[in-house]
Amino acid sequence: MKNDIYSEAKKLAILLKNESIGDSELAGDITDAIDYSATSGEMLMKLKYYLSQILSDRSKYSSELISLASSIYSDVLLLIG
Repeated sequence: MKNDIYSEAKKLAILLKNESIGDSELAGDITDAIDYSATSGEMLMKLKYYLSQILSDRSKYSSELISLASSIYSDVLLLIG
């Protein structure tokens, strides 16, 4: 992995917060998963869930955000399946 998942996910949360007013809660959920999960496995499972929500509605987000979410999702799948 070129960049670590934590920093990439935080970057995604910032993009999400700036890009879509209605999804600031999802951005907060991603940040909370990184900052407050008890284990890395818990954080990765939460991230996988939130990323799948983003990727299931691609028309709602910019291509930059979708590309970043897709990249992080792939990295998460490599680690936890």
